[in-house]
Amino acid sequence: LGVLGVILPVLPGTIWLIIGALLIGRRSRVLRQASVAGKRFLRRWAAHPHPVVGALGRWALQSQRDTSRQLRRLDRWWQGYQQGWRRRLRGASRAEVTPLPRP
Repeated sequence: LGVLGVILPVLPGTIWLIIGALLIGRRSRVLRQASVAGKRFLRRWAAHPHPVVGALGRWALQSQRDTSRQLRRLDRWWQGYQQGWRRRLRGASRAEVTPLPRP
């Protein structure tokens, strides 16, 4: 899927790269190394002495940090949502067995 993203124009190809990354998973070593390389590249651009390149790099770095922060929040919310459903499912199956009253 990611290869199609390289062949297609940038915006339509980006969607395929994102879908491919989601299919691979967050714990993929290659994906993590690419993420670190991208962050290092953005930091290098942000520190560039040329005013236009430096400003563009600072903007891109801030956007990357905001996106990363939002993804962490979304992931934490999703984990809590799944845990809540698991508790409800376990509670429903236990309720059918008539639990003992607690003192």
